[in-house]
Amino acid sequence: MVRESVVQNQNVLLPQSDDVLADIVEITPAVARQWLQMNTSNRPVSQRRVNQYAQAIRQGEWLLNGDSIKLTDAELIDGQHRLLAVVAANIAIRTVVVYGLTNEVFTTIDQGRKRSTADMIAVAGREKYRLELAATASFIWWARRNNGDPRSVGNLLPSQRELIELALSPEVISACEDTAALRKKIGVSPGACGYLAYMLRAIDREQATLFLGRLYHGTEGSMGDPVLRVREVMLAEKARKNRVLTPYEKLAYLIKAWNAWRVGRTVRSIFWKPSTESFPVPF
Repeated sequence: MVRESVVQNQNVLLPQSDDVLADIVEITPAVARQWLQMNTSNRPVSQRRVNQYAQAIRQGEWLLNGDSIKLTDAELIDGQHRLLAVVAANIAIRTVVVYGLTNEVFTTIDQGRKRSTADMIAVAGREKYRLELAATASFIWWARRNNGDPRSVGNLLPSQRELIELALSPEVISACEDTAALRKKIGVSPGACGYLAYMLRAIDREQATLFLGRLYHGTEGSMGDPVLRVREVMLAEKARKNRVLTPYEKLAYLIKAWNAWRVGRTVRSIFWKPSTESFPVPF
């Protein structure tokens, strides 16, 4: 049974019934605090998830989608992160609440796989390259937040809607489509390669095409040509059984090669020391 309910104060009494009941409820911060006091056996709190949900609530992106907060007569058994987000955002949300469950159902909760950003991109009509699009969008989101550094830091996570909007932009789609062969050729991750193409094209599309083309084909150049030097590093890393460089380190090498190539500087080698250097930003 589903009926519309609005809970307006913290003195909320749960329905006393032998039946399992489902209501659509407005959860205020006061109600969320009260129900969190009933949270005795949930999994450890992920502050990053709380921050992600709170950000979505503040931005008006939290929608009534059928996901439910679940309670027994005396205990919260599912929904702690949503309730904590309501408190953090200090904004009420409307959601489905299921009452009257038994403690035995706890072990059956969250057994289904949550839809990933890549899944939702496919639903939006971009089945091909969905993984590449999702990964590239994540790199872009973090770089925008971290002054050009695409590595994820801190407790805040992007909302899925933000990533989907980024992933479905024409610029990101073309960056992923056009570098599919390159990333396989030089062994760079989909997110790093898509991000590289996206950023370089935004700076100078014609030069980006030349740079990425030379990375793929390996056309001849001088001994100190940064494009050839970084290509050698990528191919050597790809050939190793036990690889050393992370996707972010490879991306940093490629950006440093681009920056050197852009100003006509020759190099003996391409390297990046994450312990002492900030993440390079293309120019």
